[in-house]
Amino acid sequence: MNTLSIKEIVFGSKDYKEALLIREEVLWEPRKLSFSQEYMIPFFANLSYTVKGVSFESVTLPYFCMQKQLA
Repeated sequence: MNTLSIKEIVFGSKDYKEALLIREEVLWEPRKLSFSQEYMIPFFANLSYTVKGVSFESVTLPYFCMQKQLA
């Protein structure tokens, strides 16, 4: 299974300082992530996150990474 580290994606980005939630496909349990830790997650897990007050729901990691690069 392809995995990415959340820390690798968001580390050092002020825009993503707000709460970040991940819904793991296996556990089906929303989890609030801490930016001080590293998490390995399924590559196509569904993400919900908030950036500057704007919420994004059910986003896959590839899309999340693409949006971060465009920001």
